[in-house]
Amino acid sequence: MPFHTAAWWQSVNPAGVFVSLTPVPDPILTVLSPNIQVPILDRVVALAGGVETTAAQQARLTAPSRRILVLQRVSPLQGNAAAASLPADPHHVVDHRLDPLPMVRGEQMTFDINSAPAAPQAQWGLIWLADKEIPSINGSIFTARATGAVALVVGLWTNMAIAFAEALPRGRYQVVGFRAQSANMVAARLVFVGGVQGAAWRPGVMATNTDHVPVGQLRGVRGVRGHRPAHGGRARQRGRRGRGVLPRPNPDSRRPGLMARTVRDLLVALRGVAYTPRITTVVVNGTADTIILKNDPSRVAFILVNAGPIDCVVLPLVAPAVGITGFKIANGGGVLSAQFDEDGEIVAYEWHAVDVINTITTLTVVEAVIAARDKVVGG
Repeated sequence: MPFHTAAWWQSVNPAGVFVSLTPVPDPILTVLSPNIQVPILDRVVALAGGVETTAAQQARLTAPSRRILVLQRVSPLQGNAAAASLPADPHHVVDHRLDPLPMVRGEQMTFDINSAPAAPQAQWGLIWLADKEIPSINGSIFTARATGAVALVVGLWTNMAIAFAEALPRGRYQVVGFRAQSANMVAARLVFVGGVQGAAWRPGVMATNTDHVPVGQLRGVRGVRGHRPAHGGRARQRGRRGRGVLPRPNPDSRRPGLMARTVRDLLVALRGVAYTPRITTVVVNGTADTIILKNDPSRVAFILVNAGPIDCVVLPLVAPAVGITGFKIANGGGVLSAQFDEDGEIVAYEWHAVDVINTITTLTVVEAVIAARDKVVGG
């Protein structure tokens, strides 16, 4: 269940009227200040804001679809008087995880604030976007510590490698929440590698500046970090079939079980068909429309990696308009991925691309398509 965290930040004095904050540049979203375009994750599952408190503070999310009833107010807020606004302790978050606010894909949204500081102060807004409600997470959950060191830049997302205090065993993990702490930090996001299970999206949390545990920290962040097969491709010997940490076939069992020895075998058993990869390199010719994926009903997933020096924008069926429509893929390794069980028929559509400026860039295109069945000729 992917979701994405977007932000607005600006040092500003609204002088007692509503003003739209400047969006924080985002390599995943289409941003044209003061607007952020609603992506395919078109449900708002949470909002938060930091607004100066000298006068009565106000904040709202503005978009054409929200004007049908009323503009969505963000309250309670955090903030400081005559100083930069920082996350409250505990956090103040408008939680819509179980009753998301519907938006319209492709519409423009702004984060508006109203305050009256004596001088411009740092003020901000956060929004969490998902494709549906985020239920509570159950199961075996543990907490690990990881740290990193990088010079943060005011008003921008800054990527940073993290190192775990203890090495995790090789395996497949889902991140169901995290807490980020640093002086004067407003928010933090996770950047998953590889584009698997919607990993191009960057889920995040409001940060904390103290060692206290935030209340209401968003959970439900999901992403795959790796996979550890069972020992020797099968379950451990247990002597008799019994309960284990995970359900698995037992080599001693007299009952038949799913004993896939390869991922291909497993996919055939689960889906009834085999998949095959298809890898190509496509040159996007500047601002001219370039078809990067042809219509293919057998395609079940794809990953687009921008290995070139220029940001590009992609869109299914028609050429994207830079700054208006499309999904931006950042240069130097930006990733966009889609798969049929999360994104539907859009995976099989024809996809187009243009660069943000009239200079070529290169996309590595990785597809997974249903393998052709062997033909049988009757005698």
